[in-house]
Amino acid sequence: MRPAARIGHIPRKRRRPCPSRPGVPRYEDTQAAASKTEQRHKVVMWTCIGVFAFGLWAVQSSSASDKAAKERGELVDAWYNQTTRRWETPRQHMYKDAMLSSLIMLKPPAQVHKPSKPGENRASQSKPARTLSGVALADAYRQRQTGGRSGA
Repeated sequence: MRPAARIGHIPRKRRRPCPSRPGVPRYEDTQAAASKTEQRHKVVMWTCIGVFAFGLWAVQSSSASDKAAKERGELVDAWYNQTTRRWETPRQHMYKDAMLSSLIMLKPPAQVHKPSKPGENRASQSKPARTLSGVALADAYRQRQTGGRSGA
């Protein structure tokens, strides 16, 4: 039994490599395509080098201007204390720790406060909550539990 006579088999045409046939690249065309691809790779490489160099220059120049502003006193070191919700002068140990030193930024002196004492929480020093009638919230809760007026 010949292979073409099998059920479901689709016979294929034999292809012979022929340089004169359309669709088959010639050696010169392959060389041109390779040189074009290499040229594109060079353009991409030099573009990436240029972007990196520009970024490096931007970082260096901003660093120099920040140092000059810090020496003039226009900017000071500060970190945002989330507990007190304000910019504060960093403590000495923060400069030595790699992770904590990344929190330190330069801010104008008018925005920076003295460091708060550990454990001090300005947010918890707010006035106790009151109901609409002006009674302290804790007292209103106790009155309701003991059978006082419900307000209805």
